[in-house]
Amino acid sequence: LIDHQENDGSWYSEYQANKSISSRKESNFSSYIAIGALHNYESYGDLKFLENLLPTLKKSLQFTLSAQTDFGEFSWAMENGKWLDDALKTGNSSIFMSLKAYKKIFDLLGLNSNHIENSLMALRKVFLNKTSRFDRNWESKERYSMDWYYPILSGAFSKSDSIELIRDKWNEFVVEGLGCKCVKEEP
Repeated sequence: LIDHQENDGSWYSEYQANKSISSRKESNFSSYIAIGALHNYESYGDLKFLENLLPTLKKSLQFTLSAQTDFGEFSWAMENGKWLDDALKTGNSSIFMSLKAYKKIFDLLGLNSNHIENSLMALRKVFLNKTSRFDRNWESKERYSMDWYYPILSGAFSKSDSIELIRDKWNEFVVEGLGCKCVKEEP
């Protein structure tokens, strides 16, 4: 990942034989590295690993934060140097989780994480009060179960709100004895 990181802190959304085959840079893709870095630290306790990865993490965080709009959500992708005007609930859920990992890493390394906390709070407000910021320019993704459970798994909601959200859509997505459907209208 370090070798393929772009100067702006991103990675392209598709590679083949170590070469980019897409001009798209997705905001959630570029934030995922924080999850892996934190997982490595929590598995092995290797603070030096985080210190060595810090320049890469800072650049990826900068790219990710540049996708956040004034409303609080994150634009889903950049193409040809310009952010596309829409946001995915699933992508923003992944970013929320990644921002929590960035914050924990910065705190572990004794670095200021206020800007990360501010970003998290703004995104949480979108999940709580401004869900119209998602799927503005394309067909809603609400029919996909990921739109239901990703925000819950990300930790964007309180425990009581999460339980209510699970109960609210349970019968739409869960088939007794089979599990959770990917798409509401398909088995």
